[in-house]
Amino acid sequence: MLTRQGLPFDFCLNPDKGLPLPDAILYLTLPPEIASARAAYGVERYETVTMQEQVKNQFAAVAAEVKKRHGEDSWTEISASGTIEEVEGLIHTRLDPLLSAQREAIGRLWQ
Repeated sequence: MLTRQGLPFDFCLNPDKGLPLPDAILYLTLPPEIASARAAYGVERYETVTMQEQVKNQFAAVAAEVKKRHGEDSWTEISASGTIEEVEGLIHTRLDPLLSAQREAIGRLWQ
């Protein structure tokens, strides 16, 4: 598969090769019609519906590769359509079990 610039997909993954695997990858999504209604949308030159659709397609390919190599739970898509509090709740729902498990696994100094 080639990227928009014609570069091989594997070539685009190489800069991250050998980095530690994150405990979780959270990918926040937002439909273009909702994003464009938010304040200051379109100020950046990449904030066009066409560009955002292309970026979304590339991230879908990255998500598929991450899931294939590391399992379905390694990549979590979270809708950013709600309020700040709602999105925060979705993030906590995904991360709280990981954080709890890490607290138990990590020793405590001076105890």
